[in-house]
Amino acid sequence: RDPVNIDRVVAQTPWENLDVDVVEAELDGEIHLCGKKESAFLEFELDIGMRVDVIRRIWYFDEVGGDVVHRWPAIVHIARFEARSSGIELSLGLEEVPAEYADEVTWYFREGLGYQFL
Repeated sequence: RDPVNIDRVVAQTPWENLDVDVVEAELDGEIHLCGKKESAFLEFELDIGMRVDVIRRIWYFDEVGGDVVHRWPAIVHIARFEARSSGIELSLGLEEVPAEYADEVTWYFREGLGYQFL
């Protein structure tokens, strides 16, 4: 969600338009400032964990009105994220996400816009 406008969704999967909300993030590891003043650089090795909610909204346009919200918790874990690594080791805990949406959420975090957010 956009922090300025709570009604605006920033992170959505491309096909089913599932919202992906980060509920909690945890960071653990080491960060070091190396080098001399003119050529300093950061060297780090981090473990990053996130608890996310995958949300499916269904809108009804009838006399009852309103919407139905389905929310499934998921886990995203990045192990040993390093400063000079070419990729990340990403593991996903999608046990509670229905099978018809799990592939899309996996693609979103491994190759889609979610990967760029990470």
